Amino acid sequence: MGVKASIFIDSINKKDVRAWKYLYDNYFVSLCLYADNILNNSISSKDVVQNTFIKLWEKELCFNSEKEFSFYLYRMVYNSCLNKIRDFNIKEKKMNEWSSFEGSLSDENLLSIIKEETIRKLYLLIESMPYMRKKVILLGLENKKVSEISEILNISENTVKKHRKIAYKYIRENLGDYLFSLIFI
Repeated sequence: MGVKASIFIDSINKKDVRAWKYLYDNYFVSLCLYADNILNNSISSKDVVQNTFIKLWEKELCFNSEKEFSFYLYRMVYNSCLNKIRDFNIKEKKMNEWSSFEGSLSDENLLSIIKEETIRKLYLLIESMPYMRKKVILLGLENKKVSEISEILNISENTVKKHRKIAYKYIRENLGDYLFSLIFI
């Protein structure tokens, strides 16, 4: 190992800015070519190398030789390229899955999804209501009349009507966009 190489490695270990300029000037192009051989995309390759330099700067590492440093640097670029390929493949797979799912959605399936989501939201709202109001609404959803609800809960018909009125207002205010779907369905 030459004197210049040992000074370079010592400066890299100390995070000396001048060493990082030397690193960029002497490694950037070759690392980009190396990454481009893996990715076949020069823009992505430059991104990978730049991100590798940033990660290297952020890590607390200590190298004994330029050979060790160089090997580590190329290994980081290699792993980053593989991660980029993996991420791209996952993204592409998800897009393909969504495209095939989207293509298989008929109007009937779409309405079914909207209906189920609206009903789920409605029941979440009902569940968040005070106990008696929730009971009044749930019994109403079972097609019970005001008089029947009054008898079951042992409260007056006016109290049932009051709870229903407050509950309906609460649902209208909180169901938002789903309200139209609920009415439509």
